[in-house]
Amino acid sequence: MFLKSTSLQSQKYLQLWKVNIFLFALIFSFSLIKANNIQITQQPLLLNPNTEENTVSIKFNLSWENSWRVSVGPSNWDGAWVFVKYKISEGDWQQATLSTDPSDYSIENGNGVAATIQPISTGKGVFIYRSENGFGNNNWEGIQLQWYYGADSVPDNAEVIVQCFAIEMCYVPEGAFYVGSGGDESDHFKTFGSNNPYQISSENEINVGQTNGYLWSNNNFFIETSTIPVAFPKGFAAFWCMKYEITQEQYADFLNTLTDTQKSNRYYDYFNQYRHYIKLVNGVYGCDGNNNDILNEADDGQNIACNFLSWADGTAYADWSGMRPMTELEFEKACRGTVAPVANEYAWGNTELVEETGIANERTATEQTTPDNANCVFDYYTGVQGPVRVGNFARTNSTRQSAGASYYGIMELSGNLSERPVTVSNAAGRSFTGLLGDGALDASGNANETSWPGVNAVGSGFRGGDWLYVAESLRISDRQSAGTAASDRSYFYGFRCVAGE
Repeated sequence: MFLKSTSLQSQKYLQLWKVNIFLFALIFSFSLIKANNIQITQQPLLLNPNTEENTVSIKFNLSWENSWRVSVGPSNWDGAWVFVKYKISEGDWQQATLSTDPSDYSIENGNGVAATIQPISTGKGVFIYRSENGFGNNNWEGIQLQWYYGADSVPDNAEVIVQCFAIEMCYVPEGAFYVGSGGDESDHFKTFGSNNPYQISSENEINVGQTNGYLWSNNNFFIETSTIPVAFPKGFAAFWCMKYEITQEQYADFLNTLTDTQKSNRYYDYFNQYRHYIKLVNGVYGCDGNNNDILNEADDGQNIACNFLSWADGTAYADWSGMRPMTELEFEKACRGTVAPVANEYAWGNTELVEETGIANERTATEQTTPDNANCVFDYYTGVQGPVRVGNFARTNSTRQSAGASYYGIMELSGNLSERPVTVSNAAGRSFTGLLGDGALDASGNANETSWPGVNAVGSGFRGGDWLYVAESLRISDRQSAGTAASDRSYFYGFRCVAGE
């Protein structure tokens, strides 16, 4: 066995290694994928090839900062969603099928932090997270994932390029919660016969209508009478939510794995408009905020939330990554958690709001808000004019309020870019079953999951407000656009995925 280093395309952050093991020849590459300092690092290795079982282990390191696990309060933890893409020679990128057996995974060195690797039944990725309570940085060395390359019809002697991706996530545990706050938000949920919040205490069917005790909205235009089916994800069951909205670097990495036709439908050149810095340079997508045609430098805006995403763009990313869209009920759970609602509250659990009016260290990994006590960007302020870096409001010793964080530590659910959940307002939304993506897109670059709202966006909506609109739209229970289907791209549209079974 020998290991040889070379380069791939013109991407500085993407390296290529070739490993020959008997008849098993693989080329393994990885991206230094960052989302607020989450990193897959170290020269990856292919170990323990088994040509009878058609498996091979993929070994790498994973680290990120400010990790946690607690068993009180939210009783949750953060983690990484890790998935693998491969292609044979000059073929198209595909999603690797990983083992669904936890015993097939291991970590050589946790550096004092025990870790759990949790595969999911689709085989399209794994969650990696702390096994025990604690706070601090994770630095896990020698993580080994098992790839069932035979399940992907990859021959033993194939030459394959492989990329690993990691996305920072927050776990939302099972539990009852309320939708609606008892406040005066536009079109908010309530228990019919009162203005009281409605409690969701199971994943059972929910009755909707003008009968006392049923779920209702204070404007019946935004919710149909009938039922919300059992299969619709209601937020009671546990799920994982992306800690941040999709960043511009993450979306560029996504584009770089698509076919030319798929790319043409998933990208339009909005470069340098409203803080959008994705650019195509020499056949590679990346960020170029300083506009010198050198991608992904320190001040190129990689960690800014990605705007100009249509519903089709966001759902394609969700399907490609093996995740799915969230529902608007899950949105309220992710914000509020299991605690009693506060009338007219924002995602951080109260009505205290400090507006971001300017940006320091623009486009860098340390981009920060001014004033330094701001916890939200909204209302089209002259000194901002676009989305900001994900996690922008968190500081050392931040509180939930000052960081703009949800009950579960999820960031920017109020403000920055509009969230795009599946709505309960109409039949198209209610037919959503929560099926996870399979890592594949159709030939046009659209999500291939037919049970999801389609490219026309009917069945989707908007929640959480954004940098453009007024403070009232940022409230957790505001539903003024909850059933609005918009298939276009805009400078205040973003996307956030969820996963779990």
